[in-house]
Order: sequence, then C-alpha cells, then structure tokens
Amino acid sequence: MALDRIHLPEGISTLGLIFAFLVPGLGFYFRNRIWGKLAVTSCAALSVTFIIWLGFPIANFAFGLLISIHVSGITYYCSPWLSGERLITRIAVAFGLTIALGIFMYAPIRNSIQGHYFAPLRTEKGVVVVHKMPASAAHSKRGDFVAYNLTDFYGGNVHAHGGLTMGKILAVPGDHIEFATNYFSINGIHQPLLPHMPTGGEVTVEEKNWFIWPSLAIIGGHGNVPESTISATMLQMATVPQENFIGKPFTRWFGRRQIL
Repeated sequence: MALDRIHLPEGISTLGLIFAFLVPGLGFYFRNRIWGKLAVTSCAALSVTFIIWLGFPIANFAFGLLISIHVSGITYYCSPWLSGERLITRIAVAFGLTIALGIFMYAPIRNSIQGHYFAPLRTEKGVVVVHKMPASAAHSKRGDFVAYNLTDFYGGNVHAHGGLTMGKILAVPGDHIEFATNYFSINGIHQPLLPHMPTGGEVTVEEKNWFIWPSLAIIGGHGNVPESTISATMLQMATVPQENFIGKPFTRWFGRRQIL
C-alpha cells in the first residue's frame, strides 16, 4: 500500500497536530509563542464568557469566536502543508474543520453540559440558568421554583404548546385548592387569581404530583375560544407529575442574581 511513503510536511508533527485539534489556540503557539499565548488566553476568556452569560447573545458570539480561533490555529499550524494550495482549497479546508469541530467536539461537549449539569431557560423576565438535578424532586416543597417539562395539550379548539419551562409550586400532594370569582385558596388560605384561572370549582392534588400554574404556555385557538375553555385547559396543565421535574434555578449565577 506504500504507506511508508506517506509523510507529514516538514514542520508538522503528528503529536503537534493532535494537540492543535484538542486545545483551542495551541496551533498558534507551535508557530509563534507570542501569538500563541494570546490565542490560548483568548480562548480561555471566551470559554468563561460563554459559561457566565449562558443563554445570552454574547455567549453565542463567544462560542462562535472560540471555534473560529480553534480552526485558525489548526490551519496556521498546517501552513507548510497549505501554503502551496489554491485559495479555494484553503477555504474548503477551513470550512471542513469548522464543521468537524462543531459536530464532533463542541456540540457534544455543550450538549453534555446542558443535558446533565446546567442549562439556560428563557422566561418572561429574562434568562435563568437551571441546575439539573432530577433526583431531588422529592425534596421540593411548596413555594419552590422548579424547571420541568410541560407537555403539549390538545383539547377542542385550544392548543397549548409545552416544552421546558419553569414555575412555582403552589400546592403539593394532599393540598386542597378552591377557586372563586376574585381569589383561589390552598388549604383555606386565599391568594389572588392568576391569569386564566377558573372562577369556580375545586381540586385536590394527587400523590406524586404538584400544582404549578403554567405561565409560559402559548395558548392558541381557532375562532372565538371562550375563557372557560382556556381556563379548563390551563387547569389540566397545572397538574404536573413529579417525574417531569428537571431541576431548580440557581439563586445566583457567577454573582448575578437571577430574577425568577
């Protein structure tokens, strides 16, 4: 197969190529120590920026710039290989590296972090970072803010969109809830009505469920949908199985107080 005749160009080593792929900005360091230190430091700062401002546009910008520096470092390290190639070839190599790093390195790392440890959640009051800890569902109590999976609901002319959302636990298993014209009560304690709450009726929270009034559901309908129909839909969505629990929002995220 003539594999013994395949050699990397002078100035490029297998080990250097591997480290340039694994460490963002390190490819610059192998060619120029000054530019390399600047690139590695910048990549570290961009990584920290991405974590601190998770969910904000600046985090997405930092994430994209991090990948760009990483790709530039690799192509710079491979300059003895690419210097004699046409411009279209160098562009194609850079584009291919961007896709490869995004798919096989950055996307899996980001998905793993957001899938198992913490994730941003956009609410009506802004972005909130949620600490994922499904095992602590049993320790959640009345008044806690929790992140949970809200399931889609189709009923009559009403379609309620679900998804990852956050809400306050108003009642726990065994609590009795009554609705009236100007208030609702939990175990006899009156509270102001929340948007689209029914003005009559009662419900008791069953075992392994919470009562969380949905505030992020988008209610859509065909034609003129009565308020009573919307209230009935919201009431069904308010009963949340504890198995839908995802985690709790951090009170502070890197010193920034989160508005719940």
